[in-house]
Amino acid sequence: MSKHEIAPRANERVRLFAHLRDPNVTFKQKMSHFWHYYRWYVIGTVVLLLIFGIFVHHTTSQVRSDAVVLYAGPAQLDHYQINELNRALSSVMSTGFRHYESRVVRMTHFLLMSEQQMNDMRAEYIAAGNEPPAFWGMSERFHQFNHEMMTGQSVILLLDPHIFELQRGMRRLASLELIFGEGQVPDIACCNYGIRLSDTEFAQNFRAFDVLPEDTILSIKAPVITMPRGFYNHQRQFFRDIVNFKRSD
Repeated sequence: MSKHEIAPRANERVRLFAHLRDPNVTFKQKMSHFWHYYRWYVIGTVVLLLIFGIFVHHTTSQVRSDAVVLYAGPAQLDHYQINELNRALSSVMSTGFRHYESRVVRMTHFLLMSEQQMNDMRAEYIAAGNEPPAFWGMSERFHQFNHEMMTGQSVILLLDPHIFELQRGMRRLASLELIFGEGQVPDIACCNYGIRLSDTEFAQNFRAFDVLPEDTILSIKAPVITMPRGFYNHQRQFFRDIVNFKRSD
């Protein structure tokens, strides 16, 4: 912008302020002139304040979780079922990470299916004389799941066996010896990286977990550099709380 373009604008501002100080100009006229020259500044400021207000409300009104448990598999969970799962998980957490009296667990859910599982479901629908599902968005959900595994706060994992094997092959899972100590892997473990959830007394005691497939595997994510050490250690203890749970009977 040249000095010839700047000068007229500067002169306009000088005239505006002189107009605002003129005692013979009414308040309505002053506001009309001010709006004419500065309306976009006002609109921009209001929009920024609204965005900031929404952000502050969102961050302060959310209940911060002591743990985020991730389920990935073919089970379609509704809001009520997820709440029941959260309630059962919260009840066995020995200590809260954020020092609240209540233990807050939040489950994040990814509806994911292997090609074989999708083919089997299509065959069931066709055999029943129904139109088979299209399974739209499956690749996008896998992308979101991978992003959560790399950067999210989920540590405790409930995985379909197919997804479990993929994650183990990608070295995203922690060994059970890291959680329980060398030579202390639980007898019910199906391997050194996972335990069939249905084999735990925890799942047998809380019937809310009947909504998950019987072959769902309980595992834990390997530590990532972006996750605070204290938070990860708390999740390790929470994992032990789940596996070591004993029914009162």
